[in-house]
Amino acid sequence: MSFVASKLGLIKVNINPGYVERELEYCINKVGCKASANPDLPVAIFYTLGTTGHSKAATLTHFGIVNMSKGVTEHLEPYFTRLCTPIPIFHIFAEIVGVLNVATSKCQIVFPAIIT
Repeated sequence: MSFVASKLGLIKVNINPGYVERELEYCINKVGCKASANPDLPVAIFYTLGTTGHSKAATLTHFGIVNMSKGVTEHLEPYFTRLCTPIPIFHIFAEIVGVLNVATSKCQIVFPAIIT
């Protein structure tokens, strides 16, 4: 999804689907995004959990995402055959390391079953 949005020059905002109405309203009202293809401009916004107050927006640039992915791939690719991503896909780690690196390293991604 981030990669399609990026190709279109859009910024994808990841929001926890478990948020209640007031939390969703806060996040939606807080973000004012414009389309861009500049590597220094935002491509994705991830919200923190907000454990100490309102969720905070963490903005990632095209360069930042590609650089993070490249660094992880360079260091871990020899060990990448299968990667377990036990956290929700709306987290930065799950999307960047768990999806982008899996795609570039050509390894298998595993999402564990939900434990109730």
